[in-house]
Amino acid sequence: MEEALPMKKILYLLIFILSIFLLDGCKEQGLNIVIPKASSGELNVRNSQYTRTIGKHSFGESDYSTSSPTTQVQQFYVAVDKKDLPSITNERRVALVIGNANYSHGGTLANPLNDARDMASMLKSLGFKVMKYEDLGLNEMRRAVDDFGNMLSKYDVSLFFYAGHGVQVNGNNYLIPVDAKITSKNDVEYNCIEAGRVLSKMEDAKCKTNLIILDACRNNPFERSWSRGVRLNGGGGLAFMNAPSGSLIAYSTAPGSTAGDGASGSNGLYTASLLEHMKTPNITIEEMFKRVRVSVEQKSNRRQIPWESTSLKGHFFFKIEK
Repeated sequence: MEEALPMKKILYLLIFILSIFLLDGCKEQGLNIVIPKASSGELNVRNSQYTRTIGKHSFGESDYSTSSPTTQVQQFYVAVDKKDLPSITNERRVALVIGNANYSHGGTLANPLNDARDMASMLKSLGFKVMKYEDLGLNEMRRAVDDFGNMLSKYDVSLFFYAGHGVQVNGNNYLIPVDAKITSKNDVEYNCIEAGRVLSKMEDAKCKTNLIILDACRNNPFERSWSRGVRLNGGGGLAFMNAPSGSLIAYSTAPGSTAGDGASGSNGLYTASLLEHMKTPNITIEEMFKRVRVSVEQKSNRRQIPWESTSLKGHFFFKIEK
């Protein structure tokens, strides 16, 4: 008598048979269904652990440890059928865009102003009412954030984009105004804007969808004057923030890491990739950020890996074409 198949093998066989039926059914209805491959930079939000799912399978036949800038990363996704796309005609959208580049005590960054201008133009084309500011001091930044927060209750979607210097101190993220003079870690709290301030405004307004995009992980120009005992945790970059329900927080690079500013006169690497993929119609915001991650990884030779923390409850599309 033949020995019975182990339960695990039976389970695998049933899953294989079921997947064949599902794929055949999708093909008959003309749906373009592809099984997604794992990608790096995903955050396991539920238990606040960083989860990287990097391996050979993410990069075709190339090994992660030997990949070059020309390695072609395969991007797979589940296409959304046009009949299932929501209507965004009456979706009220608002955005606050800030670019800080010319620091009185921290030098000049090449691209935040370009990033802010181009992002504002992109968001306007995607139906957002945009408040755009450049080179704001502390009081001006506070006023801009407060004004933004006061109008959020009238909107369904809120978005905050910041390009410029940002630091983490004791696990909190701060955006640095252009007039900040920071001689020690203790100055940060009083001379900078905590990113959580923006998030709190969004939570209080109870918008359906809240998006925060931080292209603010450049090297800290003030840290050279700080003593070794008060250097930033992790050596620079921003700290991980949990995304509250209905929110998504996007970082230009992994928490605790820094990103380059890019060539002068253009966009930063992260914002350039955002601008490229935000205009792609009929893809969810999660899929859009996966494409951004792939682009940035390729162009930086894997030195920069964007991350997101998300607790979105529904599908959000920047652009829809039916």
